[in-house]
Amino acid sequence: AKVIPSPEKGQRWRLADLELPFNHLEPKTLGLGLTYLDHQQDVGMASVLIFEKNAPPSRLVDPIEHRDHLDYEAEIALLLHRREPNIFGFLLHNDLSDRLVQALSYDKKDPGPGFSKAKSFPTANAYGTLMAVGGESVWSDLMVELFWNDVKVQSVSPKHNLLKPSEIHHLVFSKS
Repeated sequence: AKVIPSPEKGQRWRLADLELPFNHLEPKTLGLGLTYLDHQQDVGMASVLIFEKNAPPSRLVDPIEHRDHLDYEAEIALLLHRREPNIFGFLLHNDLSDRLVQALSYDKKDPGPGFSKAKSFPTANAYGTLMAVGGESVWSDLMVELFWNDVKVQSVSPKHNLLKPSEIHHLVFSKS
């Protein structure tokens, strides 16, 4: 195992230095949709969705299965532990969706299953790069930028998320 010192604020690390060996785990992966105000406004809904992602975990560096209606976003995922509600792992995550599957299975009264189907194909659950471990205060300092052919196409910061990590922890574990 490689020990990496704590970074200075704003320090950058190579992606390869942050890969975690999650191959031995079979984590339950849940997605939370509509956790940003602009996402809620885009679809005309005012509540957060929780849905299962039923694709097996893969690494960010693994090839992605081609799909004609593939949509992708960079996300910051939380690694939650049932008994440690105040400590989180913050991971990079590829949010991959088959928009045709989502459109064909969408039900406005119950959109969760449509989200789940659209995000449950092989290679759709790519994660594993650890950004930070810590408490809720780390959340608002994180940011991920997505580049396509050297052009920035997305910038995401959890400070704009409608939920704090402790609220997500409560939401996920209060129903189980």
